[in-house]
Order: sequence, then C-alpha cells, then structure tokens
Amino acid sequence: MKNLRIHKLVQGQADDADRLAALRNAAQEGIADIDAGRFKTFVSKQELRTHLQAIAAKARTSIHQARSR
Repeated sequence: MKNLRIHKLVQGQADDADRLAALRNAAQEGIADIDAGRFKTFVSKQELRTHLQAIAAKARTSIHQARSR
C-alpha cells in the first residue's frame, strides 16, 4: 500500500512537471507571436465578442463536417 502511495505521488509530480512544461511552451509561443506582430487588437468588447463568435462558428462547422464524413 505504501509503494502505491509513493508511486501515485511520483506520478503526480511527473504530471505536474509535464503540465508546467506545456504551459511554459505555450507562453513562449505566445510571446514569440506578439514579438512577431501576430496579434489582433479590439476597440470594444462587442468587437471581441463578434470575433470569438465567428471563430466558434467556424470550429462548429468544421466539427460538423468532420462528423458527417
């Protein structure tokens, strides 16, 4: 039983390390995009909302098409 708890603890630490590495990579990628000018600015909440709704609609369409194949 003790070995199982130790194994779970070690596995949890490994999972945490993996998540932290993924977060660091995502942050570095985001910073690189900003540095390269790959970003969009919005002048209002509504403009941002409209942009996000368009992205969501496109994603839903892609998913629907993939499931229909």
